[in-house]
Amino acid sequence: MDSIIAHQIIRDATVVALAAIAGVGYPIARAYAKRMDKPSGSRAALPSEEPADARMERVEQAIEAVALEVERMAEGQRFLTKLLADPMRSRAPDDVL
Repeated sequence: MDSIIAHQIIRDATVVALAAIAGVGYPIARAYAKRMDKPSGSRAALPSEEPADARMERVEQAIEAVALEVERMAEGQRFLTKLLADPMRSRAPDDVL
C-alpha cells in the first residue's frame, strides 16, 4: 500500500470519527449543560397523601405475604433437615431385601 493512500485513509477516518463525535457529543453536552443550569428547587409537586397511603397499604400487604411464604419455606427446610438428620431413618430396614 502506498504511503499517500494510507495517509488519505487515516485522514478520511479521522474526519468521519470527528463528525460522529461532534454529532453525538454536542447534543449530550448541551443537555447536560441545560440540566446543570436548572435550579435545584424546581421539582415536580408531590402527589397527594391519599394515593400514597393506599400504595403504602398495598406494599405492607405484599411484604406480609412474602414474609408468610418465607416462613413456610423455612418450616419445610427445618422439617427436611430433621428427617435427614434422624439416624433411624437413614438406615435401611433389615426386612427389606
